[in-house]
Amino acid sequence: MLKVVWQRLLMLVLVLACVSIATFLMARVVPGDPAQVIAGPHASHATVEAIRHQLGMDRPLLVQYADYMNGLLHGDLGTSITTRHPVSDDLLAYFPATLELVFYAFLVALVVGIPLAILAAVKRNSVWDYAARVVSLAGLSMPTFWFGLVLILVLYGKFGVLPASGRLSADLPPPPHLTGLYTVDGPLTGYWASFVDAVQHLILPVLALAYVQLAIVVRQLRASMISVLATDYVRTARAAGLSEWTVIIRFGLRNALVPVLTIVGISFGALLGGAVVTETVFGWPGMGNYVVQSIESLDFPAIMGFTIVIAVAYVLINLVVDLINIALNPEIRRGGAS
Repeated sequence: MLKVVWQRLLMLVLVLACVSIATFLMARVVPGDPAQVIAGPHASHATVEAIRHQLGMDRPLLVQYADYMNGLLHGDLGTSITTRHPVSDDLLAYFPATLELVFYAFLVALVVGIPLAILAAVKRNSVWDYAARVVSLAGLSMPTFWFGLVLILVLYGKFGVLPASGRLSADLPPPPHLTGLYTVDGPLTGYWASFVDAVQHLILPVLALAYVQLAIVVRQLRASMISVLATDYVRTARAAGLSEWTVIIRFGLRNALVPVLTIVGISFGALLGGAVVTETVFGWPGMGNYVVQSIESLDFPAIMGFTIVIAVAYVLINLVVDLINIALNPEIRRGGAS
């Protein structure tokens, strides 16, 4: 395990270097001038140049990158051009909303996807299996933003049963800040009305974000379960007189999860990236919405900071997945981990 940890930490350093170089160069190549955006369309050339000097954009690229990396190594993601706040402070302010959305989407994908995949594998070529295949195929084929718009059109526009945007109704106060998660802070502080309203606002974006990941879980776990249930040790367990569900859960699911965990871990990372689209569609005040606004205003420090955070999250998630794989199957070595 120590070997895996050290290798992943080394990979984290390499990923940070590559991502920082790529985002830094892309930010400088993209058409548009942040200084002009800040100064306004009617600002004089002298004003724009003064802002460029203030932002350090008139220095050589290598000097700018060296300064950025020096700050990054000290935990400084730069200062947002739009808000004039440290990017790290902005991301921390928006992070609870994104975490709440991603966590519940991931939970729904697992809670619904795992039983559906098990049922499809155990009752192969039955109605349940065909239903699972249809759900999986539709989820993998359907763009998240389109599914989100359909949910809004039907459940909000047609029936009006659920709110379409925002995190909380305008007439309700947010619960006192403990964790930043309304579904946690509400019950802890006794703000039950805000809690119920927050849950209602979560349903549509969670469904839209979870569906694609649910489809991935069903597809991968079903295939893995079918393969495992056909092995000799599963036949031996059945011949030993163990109950069918004991064989399925203890011998089938445990071993089928090993190759699937990597896909599930990557899916969690994909949820963080997919939250950008979902938050934009549903007006969810999270990091995704923040970075979209930053792109519109050419706020390069904010864009780069968000990209670095997502890259770090991917590497750490992969590390956790590798450690779980080793815990489930001690025979796995780093050469076979992914």
